[in-house]
Amino acid sequence: MPRPKLSVVITTHDRAALVGRAIQSALSQDWPGVEVIVVDDGSRDATPELVRGAYPEVRYLRQATSQGPGPARNCGIRVAVNEWVLILDDDDTLLPHALTRVAAAIEAFPAARDYPVLQFARTNGTAPQEYLVARLHDYLSETLRGDFTPVIQARLFTDRGFAYPSLRVGAEALLWWQVAERYGIPTWALQVAHVGTDAPLRLTSPEHQIASAPEYARLQEVTLERFGELLAARYPDLYVKKRLGAAAYWLLAGERGKARMHLRHTVRGRHLFYSLALWGLSALPRGVTRTAFVAYRRKLGT
Repeated sequence: MPRPKLSVVITTHDRAALVGRAIQSALSQDWPGVEVIVVDDGSRDATPELVRGAYPEVRYLRQATSQGPGPARNCGIRVAVNEWVLILDDDDTLLPHALTRVAAAIEAFPAARDYPVLQFARTNGTAPQEYLVARLHDYLSETLRGDFTPVIQARLFTDRGFAYPSLRVGAEALLWWQVAERYGIPTWALQVAHVGTDAPLRLTSPEHQIASAPEYARLQEVTLERFGELLAARYPDLYVKKRLGAAAYWLLAGERGKARMHLRHTVRGRHLFYSLALWGLSALPRGVTRTAFVAYRRKLGT
């Protein structure tokens, strides 16, 4: 097998204070010939000047308007010169020797080119063993926990009809479910990237989720449209969680009718308390729901 050729795609939006750290972690790798691509999702801050001025060796692409991380990642995958594309978030960093370890894993795995996606743990990612081919069940049963860094075989990925969804929040999880269902995803517990926690507004923060509540609700609905029948039959607990999530986000968005439609599917099992609580909130002003949501998230420590 020839030595793997690697590109790193970093997508960013209005994070000039952070993206340089991610870029430097990629440029500092000890793997020869790495291509670093930054796709700017229509930033309105100093990102263009920073990347063009401080990192002239980086391929910089800028979308005229913000389309979300999915289209930006698809753009990076399309233009990458090399066969394998590692996707790096703009607030994360590659660990030292990360690309060397990724390449070594590919070289030691003769079947690597049969798979459109491989993945390696980030610092908060855990797997039950050092290596496995993750199937849909591993996601639905939460055998895999935390975050993993995808390494995409670009041409095979696109030729088989895969792309990051255009939904602005959390849609990559739905993509991995689809890939795992069709092919499986070779997964290594080896950590290759550090998860950043210092972004001024993280996508998982209560404030962001409230501001983007319709998008989070739609993500739950798209997941139910694609996998709802399977979840209801084989993973009823997760099915109810997706319904409750859709209901909660629609309530945060002020859409009581849509929230109650989902709640009608949840009045059973061990989540009955949460279902009844959301029914109660659906009769109260939206501000009460938002206060309750923030308190709940803080109680969970997220």
